[in-house]
Amino acid sequence: MLLLEREIDRFFVDHQSQLLSHHPGLSAHTLKRELLWFYNLQGFNFDRKNIFDRLLAGEPLAYIVGYRFFYDAFFKVNSNTLIPRPETEIMVAHLLERFGKVASLSFADIGTGSGALGLSIAMNLQKCQAHLSDICPKALNVAKENYFRLGQHFTHEQEIQFHLSDRLDFEAGTFDFIVTNPPYIKALADRDQVHEQVLQNEPALALFLPDHEYSQWFTQLFSQVANKLKPSGYFLMEGHEAHLDELVTLMGSLDKFKDIRVIPDLTGRSRFIEGIKNG
Repeated sequence: MLLLEREIDRFFVDHQSQLLSHHPGLSAHTLKRELLWFYNLQGFNFDRKNIFDRLLAGEPLAYIVGYRFFYDAFFKVNSNTLIPRPETEIMVAHLLERFGKVASLSFADIGTGSGALGLSIAMNLQKCQAHLSDICPKALNVAKENYFRLGQHFTHEQEIQFHLSDRLDFEAGTFDFIVTNPPYIKALADRDQVHEQVLQNEPALALFLPDHEYSQWFTQLFSQVANKLKPSGYFLMEGHEAHLDELVTLMGSLDKFKDIRVIPDLTGRSRFIEGIKNG
């Protein structure tokens, strides 16, 4: 294992410029963490040369190994799901700080993808009913696989339900909070800001909205959220920094929410919207 650690360190140092060009934000620490975990999973089937070659060709590390570490567990991912990002972990921490000591909760994770966000929240709550939805059946199957893979982290007090659905188009009562990392990139206006690796590998359905449908799509989302939240229920969403102020105004125009504000990520960039349903 020590020899493999040294080999990964050497590979990163020798190819750092090329790796960071293809994989923005990649660090030696992250590379070692993912590959050592994968080595323990694969054993003698671990082909380091193949992995290194694919990394240098620009293939995402998460899709090469088939897993990504998120918050406190490894989640299966593939080309049908977005790769969970470290900044999205802020949402988990924020919600657990707010609701972690509440005895019993019901919540929804819209556009769950791999399930990393919703399952990470659920496994850290005392008792909950979690509803994870996605419009893509293949992505939803990955979320279900992750739930069964991580079964040791759940008890009978944490009930998980999955819904093949666009946004909140499913029957499940009302929720204490709703969380989502929806598609929030304008397909034309924002496309040149998206890294080439993301464009070539990650699912467009989970990334982009048509420019002319952007406001209408979020108006419908916010209206559904207002209808599905309990009075004084909480909403948290990740979004595009260039459009968050526009969406805050749109959300406020519905007259169904209060305390709407933009929350920055750890770099200080605008990243999230939160709001509380009136009542």
